[in-house]
Amino acid sequence: MFGASTEDARSDLMLTLAAFLFGPLLLRLVLGLFGVGTASPAVRIVLVALATLVVPILLLRYRREGMAAVGLRGQGPDPTVLTGLLAGLPLIAASLAGVLVGVPLFAGAGNPLLTTGGSPAEIVVRLVAWGGVLFLALYTTTKARDAFGGDPQPVLRVVTRIGRILAIVAGVSGVLVATQVLLGGGDPLGGVALVLAWPLAVIATVLLVLRRTGGTGTTTLPTLVVPTLVGALGNFVLAFDPTQLAIFVYQASLSGGIGLAAGLLADRTRRGGGVLLLGLLIALLTTLGTPARLG
Repeated sequence: MFGASTEDARSDLMLTLAAFLFGPLLLRLVLGLFGVGTASPAVRIVLVALATLVVPILLLRYRREGMAAVGLRGQGPDPTVLTGLLAGLPLIAASLAGVLVGVPLFAGAGNPLLTTGGSPAEIVVRLVAWGGVLFLALYTTTKARDAFGGDPQPVLRVVTRIGRILAIVAGVSGVLVATQVLLGGGDPLGGVALVLAWPLAVIATVLLVLRRTGGTGTTTLPTLVVPTLVGALGNFVLAFDPTQLAIFVYQASLSGGIGLAAGLLADRTRRGGGVLLLGLLIALLTTLGTPARLG
């Protein structure tokens, strides 16, 4: 425990998730009433920070827990940094392969550091967005562990249960998106890569974290489900166009896997440096799109 009671942890968790889910919509509505657009990078950065960073940080201060509660201040170097670096390599490899062969492995992606035509300000938006989502995954993992008891289960069993659901969703939605690419006269190789390359990269990321953290011991289902949902919901937006909806669902399944890896690393090590480094690498060196809910 990090000083908060079960009731306090549960309250903090619910408040944080509510801000994440409904904050961007409410903020956009308020800005719209005053005639302020949300297209500029500066406004988007503020919206992202308010939705992901501000509430957890204020709650940590209110509970007098500090950043040590989420493993960002500890004795000596953070050993999870290397794990975060290794976990990001499959995602980086998938992105660079797509750039080198000219195949858009991720629909709607655009990283100004890897592609042409992007605004440098988008780099900052991506940093804040991915950093905010993974900080939120780190924070909610800690709170979910304190808030919900549940029956302890082997870590591998919990990861397998969650991963199986994500794989099914990614497979179905990926096939739908790839079919639309093929029917629209797109590159067949791009359609196949869309279905296979990114899910395999995310699976490799989770397996690397699992291996680096030992893969033994126990955890509870809510502890890893919550960061998975944070990752998934960051990339899901309800759309009425079937193709666009399939893309959002596909993106959500992949970023849910990243949330699972972040939660697993945070839960097994009680440190947060590796989680934040993973967010930094995703923002700077991959073509994973900026989280749709926030970008």
